Parts: sequence; C-alpha cells; structure tokens
Amino acid sequence: MVCRCYRIHHNLPSSTFVIKVLFLDEPTTGLDPQTRAHIWEYIMKLQKERNITIFLTTHYMEEAEICNKIAIMDGGVIVAHDTPYALKKKYTKDKAYINTNDEEGFKRLLTEHQLNYSKKDGFYKVEAEYLDRLLEVLSVHKEHITNIEIKKGTFNDVFLEITGKKIREEG
Repeated sequence: MVCRCYRIHHNLPSSTFVIKVLFLDEPTTGLDPQTRAHIWEYIMKLQKERNITIFLTTHYMEEAEICNKIAIMDGGVIVAHDTPYALKKKYTKDKAYINTNDEEGFKRLLTEHQLNYSKKDGFYKVEAEYLDRLLEVLSVHKEHITNIEIKKGTFNDVFLEITGKKIREEG
C-alpha cells in the first residue's frame, strides 16, 4: 500500500511513504500439515525479505507461538498481550513425568524438597518450577528412576490458563 501525504500547510513538505503491513485472517485453517508448513515458510520469507509487519488471527496456538508479540482475546477483549516467551513464563509450568521403583522414597524426597506433585497412571507428575530442587531429587534417587519425561508448558496451556477451560455459550 502506498500512501501519499499532501501538503496541508504551505510550510510542510510533501512526502510519499510506504506502509508495509499484511493482514492475514486464519491463513492455514483447514490445510494439511505439509501445505501449512509451506504457507508458513512463504509468510516468514515474505516478512524477512520485504521487512513487513504481519497481523494474523489464528486458532492454532503453535502458529501464534512463532510471532514476536501475541494478543489473546476473550469475548472480543484483549486479555493478555506480550511475547510468547513472557506469556509462557507467566502462565505455564514445565512438568516432569517420572516412574520409580521406590515410590515411598521418592515421595519422601519430593516432600522434603517442597516440590508439588501428583500421581496418576503409575507415574509422578512433578512441577519443574524449582529446577535445582528437582535435579537434586533426581540425583539422589537416580538408581530407582525407571522413566522420565520433561514436558514444557505449551501455548495451549497459556490460552486455557488465561481464558478458562470451560466452554461458554455465546449470548
């Protein structure tokens, strides 16, 4: 889009400037993963080569996560606005999923180190907010750990934490 500014007052110079903004409304909705990837490659290439600002709407949280800034709307109102990193840091927690063959000893260590945990389906879900404490527990208990998986908080978690988990009726 090219805009021309005309002299309104005889002392102001005339100038031409280019506004580089692209608005995309859910550009990959309904596309298969391969086509979505190609579309995103093109969008990122376009943004870098032409140095343009892109405003985009999406319901795909993994797409929102690649943006520089994100605004989350709920009920037509912006309820959060920041970088993806800052939003994840504020609204999510990383979790460790751990199996052990010494459950009593593991529970004792988690309690001693003041780590929040729950047990479900044979594994312990431990909040990894205090990484130094978790690493100490893992080090002390390493002979008894049979499986471990660390999961980072996702942008879906951020969205649900901000907007709530219940489906609401419009009206």
